[in-house]
Amino acid sequence: MNRWSVLLRSEPYGEESFTYPTLDEALDGIKRLANAAQEERDGIEREISLCVPPSRRGRRAAEDPAVQREREHL
Repeated sequence: MNRWSVLLRSEPYGEESFTYPTLDEALDGIKRLANAAQEERDGIEREISLCVPPSRRGRRAAEDPAVQREREHL
């Protein structure tokens, strides 16, 4: 089973990683982190990022349908 990771970074606090079993749970975690960061009102900029787990199919990036769709929009 693929695990989804969310990274929270800031200059004064460094980096922390959170792991979730599903994409939906990871996105919920991002929402909670973003809301908590806004409530702080401390002037610290935080970066929240989603790390996408590798595909089990082992496709090359050029063959990935998500990459192909994005290229169509460029």
